[in-house]
Amino acid sequence: MTLCHFPATYRPFLAILRYISSRLPGAMKYVLLAGTLALVFVSKPAFAFNEELLISCALREALAMITCKPKSEFNYMGIRDGIYIYNAYYGAEYTEFYCQRYGNNVVISSRAWQGKRSAARLVIDYPSGCVIATVDKPQCSVISEAKCCGAVPAPPPPPDLDMLPGS
Repeated sequence: MTLCHFPATYRPFLAILRYISSRLPGAMKYVLLAGTLALVFVSKPAFAFNEELLISCALREALAMITCKPKSEFNYMGIRDGIYIYNAYYGAEYTEFYCQRYGNNVVISSRAWQGKRSAARLVIDYPSGCVIATVDKPQCSVISEAKCCGAVPAPPPPPDLDMLPGS
């Protein structure tokens, strides 16, 4: 495969890798290739957003779809033992709602529901910086997905050239 088959951002890296590997003996080329592939495939994506904040936002919207209430009525109380806790006026009193994660699945429950539960699936989309909660059979909403996106931080401003010495 030639360099032109790779995206432009990888070409300088591949050119350097090709130069270094041409100077190494046969077995060392494979060690260098294995190490490079391990770094590429083992590394995790960089978080450009607050994942917990977006999950709590998506779960709040999912609760609104399940309970037929506006999302503004749900107060996020925090996380206790890995369970997201919300509070809302429901059934003539203030009630806590619990959202417990099991990987990408969420079980939603409340004491006011008398043992009944609902479920949702979370999808964390790292490239777009969004969290999507898909609700199974929402009660009073045609939409079954709750989506919350975080802002990707702006790149740092360029250095002020007037402040450099000698300018």
